[in-house]
Amino acid sequence: MKYAGENAAHGQFRDFMARCVLLATSLNSIVVAVLMSVGIFSIPAYHQALVFTQGGLCFVFYLAIRYRPGYLPVAVWFYIISTVCVGTSTDLMNVADPMRFTWHFATTSAALIIGGLPAGIIVTLASLVSVVVANHIYGLLPEVGIVTLCSALTVTFVVMTILVQYVYRTLNDLQMSRDNLDKLAHTDALTGLPNRLAFDRYLASKVASERDFSLAILDLDRFKHINDTYGHALGDTVLKEVASILANTDADMAARFGGEEFCLLFADIDSRSAQQQIDDIRRRIEHRPVRAADGGIHVTASFGFVHSSAPHRSGSALLSAADHALYDAKSAGRNRCAAAA
Repeated sequence: MKYAGENAAHGQFRDFMARCVLLATSLNSIVVAVLMSVGIFSIPAYHQALVFTQGGLCFVFYLAIRYRPGYLPVAVWFYIISTVCVGTSTDLMNVADPMRFTWHFATTSAALIIGGLPAGIIVTLASLVSVVVANHIYGLLPEVGIVTLCSALTVTFVVMTILVQYVYRTLNDLQMSRDNLDKLAHTDALTGLPNRLAFDRYLASKVASERDFSLAILDLDRFKHINDTYGHALGDTVLKEVASILANTDADMAARFGGEEFCLLFADIDSRSAQQQIDDIRRRIEHRPVRAADGGIHVTASFGFVHSSAPHRSGSALLSAADHALYDAKSAGRNRCAAAA
């Protein structure tokens, strides 16, 4: 169950609390039944029916949402509506209990947490009306007492609203930190492309699929010479320029493997089309000069290519085949693409 403005952490927290509230309500009805059976107290038959019906159905919903999470919104609103009914019945019918008004503090908080602000407002207003009407009928509290009780319920609602919003902001900050850490763990810091960890995971998902895909490893030719001649700063610029080209291709994923090696994956494509795209990328790299102090330098790249049809070989076997093909491209004179056998 997710509300507007919630992220995954919000939804998980609210869903967990909803399950706790449903289970607690079920257990409460069991406790009431046990106390009645040993004669500690008794409640009117109509109120008994409401309490036990609510507890029983809350338990049914608690079990149901373990297997069908889609029932959770229905379960939450059943709890909210039944809580209003049981709370009103408690105030008006369970006259023998002088502490019955205190239940409203718990139910108001629970409704706010699991149902959001609308549910909290509904239960709070219903509680205030129920308390005032019950006190008007039975005269249990003096006027100043009922004002104090209503004020305390209102303050509880306000404080719980602030607390819940604080919890959600904290969860949001934690989720953002987690997302940022996850992004850092799967992103190459220099080029902004996915790193090898991200590519390996994506490759594993493609290997597990039933669809064809093509994989290519590219290595920049004589990159050590560029670093030695022009310096590592220009070498980094070259890597960024190549990454920019790769990021603007039809490849499903382009990643930096490390050093001057990159990897491309083309999903749902035949071998011939993939090779044509790879050759186009090779030409784009070759004809895109990188500015240097004494003019522009031209960079070339060699590619090792492998196509996989279902059933797929393992990811490591495909990478090894592409790497051997890359070696063949280097041995044949560089600036070309070689296909694995």
